[in-house]
Amino acid sequence: MKEPSEWFKRTVRGEECTDETRCVSCEPSGICEACDTIDGRVTDIVNEYASTCDGCAKLKLHEEMSMDPVTQLGYCAECVSELPEEIQQRLLD
Repeated sequence: MKEPSEWFKRTVRGEECTDETRCVSCEPSGICEACDTIDGRVTDIVNEYASTCDGCAKLKLHEEMSMDPVTQLGYCAECVSELPEEIQQRLLD
């Protein structure tokens, strides 16, 4: 099982997912389908500046990620170093 998000660990149960509370439907990953939030933030707003890394599945700022032009998958700096050489080369081109 994945480790709970830092937000999930520090929040208390509440009526809905906000910066300080999480609802009963919220998953430990911080994703809540019922409230349409990620770590208490509205999904549509988060999508404007961040994405989930396709390597480690952590939420990262777009500026911190590299996009593979062939697969359209995005990777954070930590995961890029663990990718096969072929993919790393595509990210540099």
